[in-house]
Amino acid sequence: MNIPTLDDLTYIVASKDNIDKQYNVFIRKILATAALLVSDWLALSLSMALAFVGTSLLGVESQISIQLFMSYVVLAIIIVPCVYFIAGLHPGFGIGVVEELRICTYSTTISFLLLAGISYLTQSSIDLSRSLFILSWLISLPIIPVVRNFTRKLCGKFDWWGIPVLVVGDGSISEVAVESLLRNKQLGLHPLVVIDNNPNNWGYSNNIPIVGGYENAQIISQKLSIDFVIIAVPAVGREEFHDVLDSFNQIFNRILVMPDLQGDSNIWVATRNLQAIYRFDQHYRLLRNYSVIKKRVFDIVFGTMFFLLSLPIIAICSVLIRLESKGAAIYKTFRFGRKKAEFEMFKLRTMYSGAEDQLESLLEDPEVRREFELFQKIQNDPRVTKVGRFLRKYNIDEIPQFYNVIKGELSIVGPRPYLIREHSLMEGLDEIILKAKPGVSGLWQVNDKSNTTFEERLKIDCYYVKNWSFFLDLYIMLRTILVVLQGERK
Repeated sequence: MNIPTLDDLTYIVASKDNIDKQYNVFIRKILATAALLVSDWLALSLSMALAFVGTSLLGVESQISIQLFMSYVVLAIIIVPCVYFIAGLHPGFGIGVVEELRICTYSTTISFLLLAGISYLTQSSIDLSRSLFILSWLISLPIIPVVRNFTRKLCGKFDWWGIPVLVVGDGSISEVAVESLLRNKQLGLHPLVVIDNNPNNWGYSNNIPIVGGYENAQIISQKLSIDFVIIAVPAVGREEFHDVLDSFNQIFNRILVMPDLQGDSNIWVATRNLQAIYRFDQHYRLLRNYSVIKKRVFDIVFGTMFFLLSLPIIAICSVLIRLESKGAAIYKTFRFGRKKAEFEMFKLRTMYSGAEDQLESLLEDPEVRREFELFQKIQNDPRVTKVGRFLRKYNIDEIPQFYNVIKGELSIVGPRPYLIREHSLMEGLDEIILKAKPGVSGLWQVNDKSNTTFEERLKIDCYYVKNWSFFLDLYIMLRTILVVLQGERK
């Protein structure tokens, strides 16, 4: 998408003439919808085909023919996109991956219920609905969001993907908004211009032009046909905030507000109006008793399943570890759990015996010490064995932690399990992070974990605790599978 220069914007603001520079928003939405429709059709057809093969291999009795099956596929690829369109998934610009996963799950479930209802009303192959429908639904729940995410990332590389947006705000907050949009092009929101409150502030930020003065927003939006604005406001008074919001409500069709809650990032922030008093109501869902119970049930079921399935892998790896180096194959280390309770965490040993005693001598090297202080780890650690490097690359060393999950000390997904010696480095954030159980996997582990500093890990873990949802956990689990298969190092 062509970004206007400051000279262009100066002319646009000063000129009374109409500008030919348009971004064909309608065509962009049509192209994006078409791309996602094809993606949904392929994913849905694949899911139903896998279900059809699965029911056949499992020997499920059903009076189903290929012709009847194809009629259900055709009916499904009509119903599902319609439900998705109503739910706002086409084209769905600005929807985050976790939110898309949530909407997809609900919309897909509704679609298959409609499909089952049509099957029942037409009295055609009721046995089929009990087998093929259920299996198709279960398979499609992960496949459709994964294929959609891949499609968004692929389309994000092309100029026709997405719509132009204006970012209105002050200083660092608007800069954070622009950086986030540029880093996540799959969202389909292209920042064209930043409108700054200071009328004298003209320049560039991340190669995006900055125009001073809120009054210029209307002129630029009208002449460039931009109807989407992101308001990145600092912590201002209620009246000033409403003045800004009211003025832009008259200009733009869609407004996304990114408030500065003084560094307290939380997507579960609801607005409340109590006798004309406008306020924010902030809550951490993960700390609710209902959420804790639901998460524990999930951990018991899947933790037990994963642990039993992984026992042969643990046995084979234990033999390889013992063949290369002396010492126990299972390594035990004390970590902080929920509410600062210490527990003994299990891992497959990846270092030579006595590795902890060698740390101080390694830290005598100034470069190594700087790296360790920044990341709390050493990238090319000489204490790691050859088998250990392989285990770490594919995260196999963490498999025994599912035993900790069964015991209730860990969760499948959660914040990082922090070492006891790291408590003094947590800068008070332990009061938030350690309210939740640590996890075998987590948000920081699936987001560029090799280059994440210790300070950044703390912020990511705080974000997870404050913004937990079932669908965030589901997203992290799907991302973990991808990370493990790619062999990304920790």
